[in-house]
Amino acid sequence: PPRVPSIGFFQGAPTFVVTLAGSGSNSAGSVDGVGTAARFFRPQGLAVTSDGAQLFVADTGSYKIRRITVATAVVTTVAGSGVTGNSDGIGTAAAFSYPIGLALTADDGTLFIADRYNNKVFALSTSTNAVTTVAGTGALGNTDGAASTATLEGPIALAVSRDDTTVYIVEFTGHRVRVLHRSSVISIQSSVSTLAGSRLGVRGSVDGVGTEALFNNPAGAALSPDGRTLYVSDFHSYRIRKIMTSSGLVSTLSGSGTPGGADGAAAFASFNRPHGLTLSSDGAVLYVADYDSQKLRSVITATGETSSLAGDGSFGISDGPAASARFNKLTDCALSTDNSVLFVVVQAFDCFDADHSGLISCAELHDALRHYGIDLSGPGAAAVLARYDDTPDGQMDLSKFAELVRDLAFRSTTRAATRAAARGATPCRLAAKSQEGFSALGVEELADLSEVTADDLGAMGLPELQSRRFSANRQRSPSEVADALNTAIEAKPSCGRDYFEQFGFDIGGRGSAK
Repeated sequence: PPRVPSIGFFQGAPTFVVTLAGSGSNSAGSVDGVGTAARFFRPQGLAVTSDGAQLFVADTGSYKIRRITVATAVVTTVAGSGVTGNSDGIGTAAAFSYPIGLALTADDGTLFIADRYNNKVFALSTSTNAVTTVAGTGALGNTDGAASTATLEGPIALAVSRDDTTVYIVEFTGHRVRVLHRSSVISIQSSVSTLAGSRLGVRGSVDGVGTEALFNNPAGAALSPDGRTLYVSDFHSYRIRKIMTSSGLVSTLSGSGTPGGADGAAAFASFNRPHGLTLSSDGAVLYVADYDSQKLRSVITATGETSSLAGDGSFGISDGPAASARFNKLTDCALSTDNSVLFVVVQAFDCFDADHSGLISCAELHDALRHYGIDLSGPGAAAVLARYDDTPDGQMDLSKFAELVRDLAFRSTTRAATRAAARGATPCRLAAKSQEGFSALGVEELADLSEVTADDLGAMGLPELQSRRFSANRQRSPSEVADALNTAIEAKPSCGRDYFEQFGFDIGGRGSAK
């Protein structure tokens, strides 16, 4: 289940992992409380105050910003209504759609929030909990200029200069890095410009200057103490990039470009979808939440030398010595200014692996299928398990569960296409080979929701979903396509036993399975 572990350091080396807050049971949600009594729902962003006393968490799935008092592990909600929306306000009167990236000013007075689906950056006053929009109109786009009229495309991570005048905005679906220039003079309006990455949103992994450089879903950001270098995790190029803030020169700091978890020299090290970043106070060490390697990594900024600091690389949830601890889907990290405690935020086995074994049992699969709207009897769930489990142990690992979710998505999408065609909509171009396109989508990418309906989805094929504009001219990346697929699952009108039999399973009457 979603939780916030902390990692203690002694003389620069990680020692022990202990859960600071979040459930130790299969109970995702949004509940304030103390330590493991608190509940989060897909927390993804972190920011720690300069004294290390307060930790802010972007609780993405609950549409809230939460705060943890580190000394007591007390979790409280500071902003967000708990319902998806797009509005300024004080505390719970404000509404977010996908709050994810967080960054604090040097005086801890303002918390900037990247809202990926609202295409905005909000500012939260940490003293009053007032939330205001500081960049983006809400429309998807790449327009520079006055902050009030500029448009953003999937902002996911932020970094703030020490003088608080510059906020760097990493755009996941825009494949670029923007800059919010702030002014302390009321008469001078803030503005947005493009620092690096294609203005047209072209993806790739190309070093170069400014808009000549290409990124592939950049996901994390960390700014050097002197403000001269911005480090960016390039999620789908499996690399750590760096940008000279004065010139926009982009180069690769570490990563071969091949997914993996290898340590070593910069050119030979490998990452598996690196996500959140944070720097040591002197800027010498960059810490990386390596999403799919299940490890916390470190990169020496002077050389690119890469090491694994915590996590044994296996799926799971377990505290203990750093080397043997287990994480699921590390999304972000934040380091106290004295470099003594590193906070990380993790997802879990989609909250279905109740006993944290790394495997889904028949009972857990039954609960998982109910999450996707499919209510089967125990024997029915057993029949599904038998179909996907290629071992005699009666349990399903993460890869098999991901395969099941992808198959559900494919089936649901084709059903939506049939309904759309019946209304005279554009015929769906999904052929059998289109299912291969889903094989690259991980279960964690299917866990998000977007505003796209099943009917929207049914009116077009996978290639168009990946490369064209749809749903109010919003251009979607493959990861957002995965979000849309999950929405199709959630939106199907009937999803009981009859639906599952149409999916291809021969389920008998209640209490029996064929």
